[in-house]
Amino acid sequence: MLHVIGGGEYGGAEEYLVQLFTHLRDAAFPVELHLACFYEARLAQELRQRGFALSVMPYGRLDIRLVRGLAALFRRFQPDVVHTHGVKANFFARVAARRTAIPLVTTVHSVLRYDYPNPLAYFVAAQMERWTRRWNHHYIAISQALKAQLVTEGILPERISVIHHGIDVERFSPDRRHAALRQEWGFPADAFVWGTVARFVEVKGLSVLLHAFSRVRKIEPRARLVLIGDGPLRAQLDAQARALGITDAVCFTGFRRDVPDCLANLDAYVSASFSEGLGLSVLEAMAMRLPVVSTAVGGILDFLRHGENGLLVPPRSAEELAGGMLQVMRDASLAARLAEQAWRDVRTSFSAERMASETWNVYERLLKQRPRE
Repeated sequence: MLHVIGGGEYGGAEEYLVQLFTHLRDAAFPVELHLACFYEARLAQELRQRGFALSVMPYGRLDIRLVRGLAALFRRFQPDVVHTHGVKANFFARVAARRTAIPLVTTVHSVLRYDYPNPLAYFVAAQMERWTRRWNHHYIAISQALKAQLVTEGILPERISVIHHGIDVERFSPDRRHAALRQEWGFPADAFVWGTVARFVEVKGLSVLLHAFSRVRKIEPRARLVLIGDGPLRAQLDAQARALGITDAVCFTGFRRDVPDCLANLDAYVSASFSEGLGLSVLEAMAMRLPVVSTAVGGILDFLRHGENGLLVPPRSAEELAGGMLQVMRDASLAARLAEQAWRDVRTSFSAERMASETWNVYERLLKQRPRE
């Protein structure tokens, strides 16, 4: 199986591939895995360190030579299936494979319009995607919301499988908590620490989160907030925190490789996103046995049930978000009950092992449908 992705950043799609490769191998499925990516970045490094074969294509991000390079790679490896991730990878791989009998499958990780806030960039990306869909054979949507989006765009439901992103639950253990990390963040031992893990982009709703936290802070002075991640809005968010007068209670950690350790040192998790393909960081927080307050958007609705394993609030409302956060802080028994049920749900239904098994089933179906040569 040959996977194709841009791989310049490291987000949900890249973590998905690391977990998928690792658990397909660990489960001893009869498959040889190879990755083609467009950048020598963290994804390539992670998979290389785990012993996987990969090819980094030596071209620019929209270089038409990628078509010839991928076509040569397909001829060399003769993959049974080509599995693509992201608009650029979808486009170039589909064009490169269009005259072959190789089954093509695409995993859809997010809603395209939120990935490209610039209208012109979105228009170009949407055309690249739609023009090449005629050569694609199957889609994997990581949530029911993404499947519904594909159906509205004209994809037949029978060509879409919903396979939720799985996580390596053993990496997320509350036992990892230690005082040193909270000291690094500059928080006192008795603080109630909220946290979120996100790219600092508009769709993650971090500006709304800061407004909500400023409300919480006025009522509960022990509240603190950790924003784990980085992105183009970093300076803007830092300025907003200063304007709200909450810099003493907010820590911007920057990009971190030790996300499980960071989560283990939180008291609760908050997500303010306007849209989520699934909501991987929320699942990771649930696996860490944290009470979660989240906006009711996208794939999060596939697994978060209000009042049962988390609290859901409307998006874009700082008042509603603050209300949910205060409810968790004020009701310790509620927080504990939500966290316990969340932990059980993730271990039952969102493991990386399950994701690998269900993805293998898609590969088998495609191979059975492949015309015999």
